[in-house]
Formats: sequence, structure tokens, C-alpha cells
Amino acid sequence: MISAQDTVLPVLAGDGGPEAGTFLANIALTTAAGDTDVIELLQEGRPLLLLFGDGGARHLDRARPWGRTLKVSRAESVPEVPYEAAVVRPDGYLAWTSDGGDLRAALLAYFAEDAAAGRP
Repeated sequence: MISAQDTVLPVLAGDGGPEAGTFLANIALTTAAGDTDVIELLQEGRPLLLLFGDGGARHLDRARPWGRTLKVSRAESVPEVPYEAAVVRPDGYLAWTSDGGDLRAALLAYFAEDAAAGRP
């Protein structure tokens, strides 16, 4: 309660999924680079596209135009989450989950068209 992690933020992209706007707990993950967790992946201060298992990879092409903005990480071991991909804001809140609307729409809402067009 002190950290306000139970706060639900408004979602900018319409249907970001049922968990969008909620804080993502610091879950342990195994990636190609080794064992890590959500906090470590967010240390650079960049938004994170987190892919869970093989199913999440199908979202990678939709996010490719935001390659300079998004950090992409694929969890090889799938923790108990109800979605196969998620966009996590740098503050740890979920912007979008794969059980929501269109990933491209969410990325446009949060990171603008300039990123999508590949302009600096």
C-alpha cells in the first residue's frame, strides 16, 4: 500500500487487456541470457516487450518498428501468467497484454507514430 502498487492506471490504448494498467509483480524469469527478473529487465528505463514461451514470438513482428524504443525479452521458462506477451512500462505497470486488443494500437498510443515509422 505504501508503494501504491495496487493502483490501477488508465489504459491509453483502449483494450489493452484485463490486466493492463495494473502493476506487474517482480517474477523470476529464465531468458537466453540466463536467470533474471522483471526489475532487472526494466533497469535501463525502457519499455519492455516480454514474450512468454513460443507463443509470444508471434507478436515480435508487430513490434519490430519500435525496436529502438522497446527492449524485447523472451522468457524461456513460462511463469504463471495468463497471457503470452506483455508490454511493461518502465515504471512496472502493464500497458498491454496479448489477451487484449491490437499490439500495434497500444504501441502507437504509448510511443507515438514517429517510433513506428523509424524516425528518431
